[in-house]
Amino acid sequence: MLNKKLRILSTAILTVGVGLGVVSCGDPSTSTTGTQGTDETKQTTEEYTTSVDVQAVLDTYAEYAETEINAVSEEEKVLTIGCSTEDEEFARSVIEDFKTEFPELAELVTFEFNNQVGEADTFKAFANDADAAPDVVLSADDQLVNCIVANYVNPIPELMVNVLRQELTASSLTAVEVKGQHYGYPAVGGNSQIVLYRKDMIDLETVDSLDDILEACKAAGKTFYFPLQEGWYISDWLWLSEGDMKIDIQEVEDPETGEKTLKAVQTTTFTKEGLREVGDALNGYFTKYDGTLLTTNGTNITTLMQNDMAAGKCWGGVSWNNYNGIISALVNAGHTEEEAKDMIGIAKIPTVTYKGEEVQLETWDSYKVYAVNRVTSLPTLANLVAYWYTSPNSQLEHFNARQYFPTNKEVLENETVNSSELTRALSAIAPYTHSQAQGLTGDQVWKGLTTFGTAFGVNGTIEEEAATSAVDALFSALGGVLA
Repeated sequence: MLNKKLRILSTAILTVGVGLGVVSCGDPSTSTTGTQGTDETKQTTEEYTTSVDVQAVLDTYAEYAETEINAVSEEEKVLTIGCSTEDEEFARSVIEDFKTEFPELAELVTFEFNNQVGEADTFKAFANDADAAPDVVLSADDQLVNCIVANYVNPIPELMVNVLRQELTASSLTAVEVKGQHYGYPAVGGNSQIVLYRKDMIDLETVDSLDDILEACKAAGKTFYFPLQEGWYISDWLWLSEGDMKIDIQEVEDPETGEKTLKAVQTTTFTKEGLREVGDALNGYFTKYDGTLLTTNGTNITTLMQNDMAAGKCWGGVSWNNYNGIISALVNAGHTEEEAKDMIGIAKIPTVTYKGEEVQLETWDSYKVYAVNRVTSLPTLANLVAYWYTSPNSQLEHFNARQYFPTNKEVLENETVNSSELTRALSAIAPYTHSQAQGLTGDQVWKGLTTFGTAFGVNGTIEEEAATSAVDALFSALGGVLA
């Protein structure tokens, strides 16, 4: 018998099981409904007009998955699902729900779980060895493009894409889209920056504006964390200038051998002039609020912020959801957990003054993605299971268990979900987020941002030579071509 990789590569594009034609690996139909494209540069929660009978699609997938399972050997009737260690209990509960919904499939196949590789390293670990990877892979979205280049994953079927367009937010789908194809099922989002603040000291209306925050802190002799030379934080300011960055995959031919390979390429529509204006705005904030607007020198921002907020030295900061750490720090400082929760508020990242106008800062968002291994023996079943992790019941269960921000629009409207202060803050900033997967191709971006932030957001006086060099370096790192 051919090994799994050779057999799938030679047959999956044409047929799966008995007469099952596929467009992409695991597509039970060659016909699709119409689709509507997304705005490539602006992440929004726009609605799609495509109407899909979701249950009919799932029933069709289940029917062909049964045929698919019956067509493989007994040893191949196993579907392996990747999961993080902390989420294994949730991952198993979703499959139990799946078995209840599709009992005929549960009788034919065994489900196994692989928690040996963390989601941040999944694609890195398996990109060069697809046979060793789970059939359904959980990964961070920013590694997806590297997997596509490594020929590790196939696009998901267009029929299923239409289901996702109907059920999930448009911004989450942008995170898995490359050159018009979708390569995964985004099941968890909301990894955006937020403001955590001492609501016993400063009110919500003030927290909406960075100017108001800093004025209140300055008047009271307090501080605020927004480290302007750190890449993750400086990136929030980039979109003050009109422009964006985007990942593309291009075919490159070796001039000597003629061999063609795929390569991930980053491009940008930012300009050097626009980046310089952003730098000047940064410098204006730092100069005006030196001592109030905190910077760091590479130390642990998260720990410093939570300790200073607990001690009352700091009234807040921009954070990647360090809420639990701050609550713990307050408890360690002698407060009860109930008191601590009453002291800490959560809000969207603030507006800033730019060219005389109040403008909303924008930020990255990233997603946990379920993708289908290109060499799986059961591609239709794998797609159905990967979808199941994005379904309303699964995402609501995940929210209740871990407070993870849903990508499913129905779940976002749930009363329990809406009662969460964190969810409200993330929902408020969602129209102003950009897919992390579209802007990260390597360390050069973060080095460029750090150099830029240090030149403009740490030194009170701008040194022209250093400023020009920093703008050039960042422009190049974002995908610009220097003359």
